[in-house]
Amino acid sequence: MQQFALAQAPGMLWQNCMGGTGYDQVTAIQQADDGGYACAIGSFDFKVVKLTPGGSIDWQKTYGGSDADVAYSIKTIPDHGYIVTGYTKSVNVDVTGNHGGADMWVLRIDILGNILWEKCYGGSGDEQGRSVAVDPTGGFIIAGLTTSYDGDVKGRVVKTTAPDCDLWVVKIDDTGRIVWQRSYGGSMSDAANCIRCTNDKGYIVIGDTYSNDGDVKHFHRSADTTSDMWAIKLNAAGDTVWERAMGGTGNETGSAIQQTIDGGYIAGGITGSVNGDVSGNHGDDDGWIVKLLPNGIIDWQKCIGGNNGDGIYDIDVTPDGWYVAAGVESSTNVTGNHGGYDFWITKLAYKGTIVWQKCLGGSNHDYGSCMAQSRDKGFVMGGWTMSNDGDVSGNHGGHYDTWVVKMDPDTMKVPPLNINNPYQATTVSLSPNPSTGVFKLQTPFNSGHITIYDLTGISIYESNITDQNSVIDIRNFAAGVYMLRINNNTTSDNYKLVKY
Repeated sequence: MQQFALAQAPGMLWQNCMGGTGYDQVTAIQQADDGGYACAIGSFDFKVVKLTPGGSIDWQKTYGGSDADVAYSIKTIPDHGYIVTGYTKSVNVDVTGNHGGADMWVLRIDILGNILWEKCYGGSGDEQGRSVAVDPTGGFIIAGLTTSYDGDVKGRVVKTTAPDCDLWVVKIDDTGRIVWQRSYGGSMSDAANCIRCTNDKGYIVIGDTYSNDGDVKHFHRSADTTSDMWAIKLNAAGDTVWERAMGGTGNETGSAIQQTIDGGYIAGGITGSVNGDVSGNHGDDDGWIVKLLPNGIIDWQKCIGGNNGDGIYDIDVTPDGWYVAAGVESSTNVTGNHGGYDFWITKLAYKGTIVWQKCLGGSNHDYGSCMAQSRDKGFVMGGWTMSNDGDVSGNHGGHYDTWVVKMDPDTMKVPPLNINNPYQATTVSLSPNPSTGVFKLQTPFNSGHITIYDLTGISIYESNITDQNSVIDIRNFAAGVYMLRINNNTTSDNYKLVKY
């Protein structure tokens, strides 16, 4: 990993190991209406655990039947409980209407976890629901995969090669009735991992594809066994607005995507390539961050990681307009690694510049699979752990425990992203920021004093403000993040400078 002078990452507020003697992992997490957290648990049961704001168990419930049932995604419905999706192979107890094999399964539960309704979607093959979103226009949107050509799966192009899997999107109303459904892909395997609603009342989907035909263009694969990250923009009716396969000749997967405040998209996943759309790989698999323009063209990309396997499984846009990504890292040259796999979270700015990063875990494997922002400007992560030391305590001694970590608020003041000038503060203007070292400073006052500090708190630059327009030149400083303090006799504010 390229080394920068990084800002101090938020600390760990609390952690909780949950589980027994088997396999348990958090597959999705969301903040609840009461400030607590709702966790989807994916193991051999379809399970939801509700935590209090302090991390203790409020309630937990297991759903499904006598066969395999797995939860992949959960979303909070404001004032109305939760929507959960995954898959089920069961045909009894809580499950009704299974079409055969594994069905996409959707549960609507109240704030105490009681089932309001449940629905199976699919055909005689296998389906999975990997991501669900609450549609602001009403109802819900679910994305995953299908291998069926019958039942609820209609209009799918028949594949002549195996494996037989298409990306599948299902729009349902508030009662679970199908409004529309579409399958997308080519002659090979295609699947969705994340779907989000967009500002134009449509949807953005991210996943992976092994196809190089049909709906898939721009594919980079070197063999049938390699995949690309695949993004699809859909309108409100499910029609394809654009699609983009991204990667190189290695394996890529798209784990998560979110719309950015400039109307584009930020995607996170994994890359094993060193060519094509990918540059800067540090060795083995890297976490891969891709910024897309509103039309799906790549704006920039960044590999993050070290000399071993690393990956991004969740990504979001922070209140200041920048990005936070979470997943796993196992690289010995990433600062803070505890041994084996660690939970990993990083704050990113322009072109993927790392603002701060943090590894969480113990001496064994700790695998972060999901993340959510909390209303206190902090973050909560979920996954699984085999450790019982370092940051981890209370492991139950099974194969692995679910592990939830709540981080402190991110209190460092950052100039918020501005749509018209994305790297400019809204009152005090610093442009460009980041830069190679020369920053134009505009202030609403013409007198004051500026001080720049490194991240150890040492003052390394001072100057007086004598005009509303001035220049800060730190080209002789190392690349990294610095704190700028501006005093104008009445106020004192801190801002962040990023030099690359």
